[in-house]
Amino acid sequence: MEEKDVLFVENLVKPEYEKIRDWSHGWLHILGVKESSIKLATAENYDTNVSAVLAYCHDLGRVLEEQDSSLGSHSVLSIEPSVRILQQIGVKGKLFGSIIEAIAVHSYKDYQGKDLAAKVLRDADKSEALGPKGVLRAARYILRRDFVDTDLIFRNYHNQELMDLFAKETLERIKKDPEALSRYLKDFSFTLEWINEKMFDTNSAYRLFEEEMKYIKKSHEFLLS
Repeated sequence: MEEKDVLFVENLVKPEYEKIRDWSHGWLHILGVKESSIKLATAENYDTNVSAVLAYCHDLGRVLEEQDSSLGSHSVLSIEPSVRILQQIGVKGKLFGSIIEAIAVHSYKDYQGKDLAAKVLRDADKSEALGPKGVLRAARYILRRDFVDTDLIFRNYHNQELMDLFAKETLERIKKDPEALSRYLKDFSFTLEWINEKMFDTNSAYRLFEEEMKYIKKSHEFLLS
């Protein structure tokens, strides 16, 4: 797969993700997964272009899911549009099967397969729940709101210092709201489970995202204190 294929897919899918109202799974999330996928693919000696295309395609089903939640799992819903895209860029054979498998299993709690494409995608997707932006995405997804200005989050999504400040403010405000705190902690626990039960699929993830994992543990401790 070539760089031109990655660019073609990016231009194709971006308008679709921009239709998603919940930014925690919109275009910002996709860009984050792409960035982490490239880091992981490099560390795991896997094709970075394939990983980038996987990042772009893996959540296409969320566009349909947001419109009608009764349609089924977003992972399954992502398969059909991904197949069409792969056909357009001429992907066939073993690589085609590997990419589709990765998309199909990316949201499984456990993955027993050995496909490296799937492992890289799954870990890159999980990484978006870590660190300060993981705190902010969880608040948006779980509580359906932002506790700081949404435009500020968008404009500074790659500014680690500001994201840290936004995350701390968010945690402080959640902690003061018993109902929000209860809901947040209940759903936030799955991220801790990934870390504590060592559910990431590559060894590289624990090295590359070590600080972000520590951040989530400290955030949880703060909410419980």
